[in-house]
Amino acid sequence: METLIHADIFFFITTVSLVVISLGLVIAIIYLIKILRDISAVSHKVKDESAEIIADLKHIRGTIKQQAFSFGGISQIIGLIFRRKKSKRNE
Repeated sequence: METLIHADIFFFITTVSLVVISLGLVIAIIYLIKILRDISAVSHKVKDESAEIIADLKHIRGTIKQQAFSFGGISQIIGLIFRRKKSKRNE
């Protein structure tokens, strides 16, 4: 009879611990999914911005080729490199 009580206590403790561990894993998976979504969004922003940087560099390169050695061309190239570009902020 005493072994039956010990077995019931063992199964009760095992069941409770399994439920607690399962809830912890579910919460951890939910946070992991949120983190992966944020990483994906940041990755898309980096990809879009890199495409814009490449376009700007192509424009600067084209200007350098057109006005390579004239003094006015050099000042325009420096102006292209250091000018500020107005853009929308995505937040």
